[in-house]
Amino acid sequence: MGVGEGDLELEMEYAQMNTRQRNDNNGTRFESWRRRQPHLDSGLGYVATDVDFIWRNYKTNKFMFVEEKCKMSTMTGSQYQTFKMLDQHMSTHPDYMGFHLLQFENTSPEDGKIYWNKEHISLDRLNEVLKFENINKLGYFRTVKSNFVW
Repeated sequence: MGVGEGDLELEMEYAQMNTRQRNDNNGTRFESWRRRQPHLDSGLGYVATDVDFIWRNYKTNKFMFVEEKCKMSTMTGSQYQTFKMLDQHMSTHPDYMGFHLLQFENTSPEDGKIYWNKEHISLDRLNEVLKFENINKLGYFRTVKSNFVW
């Protein structure tokens, strides 16, 4: 199974669902309001997602999108589709370093394993990619697998 294909299987599952209510207290008041509006329901095609980070070095102009997931969560089908579209549109920008999935075994680099584009990495490697050093600019959707483990 290639990168993202497992997430793609979720697309069909989520495509038939109506707007899900949040099961945590992390949403904004606008988001809570929007989720209760039947005329904006995902069953009608409306979906919303946020990018966790637009990571940028303003001195070099390099930038990337990073979606953070705790407790090894994955992207929903809607997120996958939206982020893939965004990545495709940005792919020709010379300073764009890709869209990346950052997953934590627990909640941060300090309390468990770290995964970058579904590959286990060290804290040193995370710091390296956040400094845009030896980064696979193709990212999560267009990745080229490395021959070695970070």
